[in-house]
Amino acid sequence: DDPQFGPGAIRAQRWSESAGTWEGPLPGQVNTGIREVRVPAVLLSNAVVPSNEHIWALAYDNTPLPIQLISFDARAEENAWVRCSWITASEQDNDFFTVERSRDGIRFEEVGVVDGAGNSVSTLTYEFRDPGPYLGLSYYRLRQTDFDGSSSWSQAVAVTLTRDEGISVYPNPNNGRFTISRSEVGGPLDLELLDGAGRRIQAWRMTEGMVRLDVETDIASGIYTLRWLGGSAKVSVSR
Repeated sequence: DDPQFGPGAIRAQRWSESAGTWEGPLPGQVNTGIREVRVPAVLLSNAVVPSNEHIWALAYDNTPLPIQLISFDARAEENAWVRCSWITASEQDNDFFTVERSRDGIRFEEVGVVDGAGNSVSTLTYEFRDPGPYLGLSYYRLRQTDFDGSSSWSQAVAVTLTRDEGISVYPNPNNGRFTISRSEVGGPLDLELLDGAGRRIQAWRMTEGMVRLDVETDIASGIYTLRWLGGSAKVSVSR
C-alpha cells in the first residue's frame, strides 16, 4: 500500500522457521484488481512442517523482505588452505561480505572481501579461499555490510589445519630416553609430552633438526603423546 513503490509487482514470501530466515519471493499469480497473490503448488498441510513455516508476507519485487544467511561454512582443503562458502536466499541493499578469521574466537581480523549482489530475489552461492590460514585451531566468520554501512555477523566456524613437520621418534618404545628428529626446520618448534589424561609431563623447544631427550625418571610405563602445533605422535615408555 506504499505508493512510492507503485502498483502491482507484488509477490509472496514465506518464513522458514528451520532456516531462521525469509525465503525468496515465490513466483505466483498476481491479481491487482482484487489485490490478491496466489502461489500454486505449496504444501501447507504436512504435519512434519512446523506451523511457523506457514507465516507469509507480501513484498514488492524491488524491495523484498531482508534475508538472513542460509548457511556459512569454512573447511580446510588439502591441509593447506581454507575454503569459506555461504548461501543467501535473497539480498536487499547488500554491498559486500567480509571474511574474518581469529586464533582465539574473540579477536578477529579481515581476510578478504567479496562483493554482494545488491538486491536479489534468488538463491546465490559465494566462495572465498584463504591461502594463508593459521596452523592448528582457528575460527572464521562472515560480516555482511549494507550500502548504508550497517553490518551483521554470522556465527564463527572452527577450522583445524595440521602440518607435517617430519617428526620421528626413536627408539620407540624406549625407557624414557629417546631422540626426536625433524626433517624440516622452519623455525622453533614447541613440543610437549602428555600422559593418558592429557596432563603435560614435560615440554621442550626444538630449534634444530635433532634433539635427544631424557624424560623425567619418575613417570610410569605407558603410552604418552608427543604434541606440537598441528601434529602429534605416540611415545611408548617401558621402565
